[in-house]
Amino acid sequence: MMSAKLREALIARIRLASGANLLLGLWLIGAPFALGYATDAVPKWNAIGAGLLITTFAAVRLGVPSRSAWMSWVNAALGAWLVAAPILLNYRPGAAFLNDVVTGLAIALFGLRSAAAGPPD
Repeated sequence: MMSAKLREALIARIRLASGANLLLGLWLIGAPFALGYATDAVPKWNAIGAGLLITTFAAVRLGVPSRSAWMSWVNAALGAWLVAAPILLNYRPGAAFLNDVVTGLAIALFGLRSAAAGPPD
């Protein structure tokens, strides 16, 4: 059985990482407009779609940390997708390319950190 102190530490780790991913997901939704690539359909819709999924999974993980560890693994995979997408989808060099790679790395790392905490039962 896990001690109460360890359980609280794991929940705090999950909430910090999932909260960061929630904010990063929201950033992805607005990034095409903020960074000026809203007219470039492929990177725009990739960012918005990934952002919506990441935001949803992070919000659920944040709210129910003991029953949704798999969502953090999904967010880590979505972060990895964002790193690879600019190459696989032939983005032009620029803001969309850099934003997806940098934001994707952060999302993948936060997703892994939250997933590694497991379900704090």
